[in-house]
Amino acid sequence: MAKQTQQLQSFWRKRLVKELPQYNRNQRHGIVSWLLNYNLSFTTTQELSVDELTTLNQKIEYRYSLLRRRYLTVNYTEGYRTLISRLSSVTAKYCSVLRMKCCQKSQREIVNLIQQVIQTLMNHDPYLKAQFEQISQEISDRQLREALVLATVEEYCLHPVKNKPFFLHCLRQHLSQTPLTLAENLMNSSCLNEANNFSYLVEKVAVFG
Repeated sequence: MAKQTQQLQSFWRKRLVKELPQYNRNQRHGIVSWLLNYNLSFTTTQELSVDELTTLNQKIEYRYSLLRRRYLTVNYTEGYRTLISRLSSVTAKYCSVLRMKCCQKSQREIVNLIQQVIQTLMNHDPYLKAQFEQISQEISDRQLREALVLATVEEYCLHPVKNKPFFLHCLRQHLSQTPLTLAENLMNSSCLNEANNFSYLVEKVAVFG
């Protein structure tokens, strides 16, 4: 496994020299460390099979694509809005599963609810806390560090658990603990059909500092 890890590190370091020349050597090495950290967190002394290595490479590629497409070139405020928009889309898609029906008057409450769930995860989830610690150790540049944090949160929230995004389970649990008056408003209002209905609120969303 150590040999395969070294090969992956070498491959990605060379690739980032070509694709992210605006970052210095230490920053690129930090990105590589982040790319491999999630996928290699359960390393063993045994070599991966061809199929396992293929799956691993796909996961790393997805993580890199997520970072580069959504968060790497934007500031934290814009990136956070992107994250909220992505998770709003998930909420809208699965609102019937959640037994949630959202109307115009409750959309702000839904966005606030999504933010509450994100903040709870960021503050208390052991996996995310370990990831953030690793990022803080590897990356000194604030903008890059924030981009990695946001990409980590989106990836974690959208990874499938029982064929549904993990965030959906977190949201359902949070809803079950929501005060009755708010929960009733969310459950009983008319159904939201398009995630784009959140857009005007996402633009005004408060960013956690």
